[in-house]
Amino acid sequence: MERPWDEVTGQDPAAVAGVLSALGNPVRVRILTTLVQGPASTGDLGERVAEGTSGQLFHHLKELLACGVVHQPQRGTYALRPQHVLPLLAVFSAAMDLAATVDGASP
Repeated sequence: MERPWDEVTGQDPAAVAGVLSALGNPVRVRILTTLVQGPASTGDLGERVAEGTSGQLFHHLKELLACGVVHQPQRGTYALRPQHVLPLLAVFSAAMDLAATVDGASP
């Protein structure tokens, strides 16, 4: 993907922050890394993410649905849109590089 610098810097900061905020939770990162492998049912996500109650899982899914990163192709099934997989992996990779810098290690 290519984007002109003006397009990147001209984005609505609230929209960008909303997506980053939704991604900024360890449980949601686990949900997304699970969904990178393919669609999953609520039960599958509960078993694979193994975090808290079903109510807590639905809370996290609601946040991911609200920002548009996750969608429901059918009731009870969650998935990533194909066009979101590479950008999501790029965000994770960038976050890893930034975290390494914070920890004092070089990326």
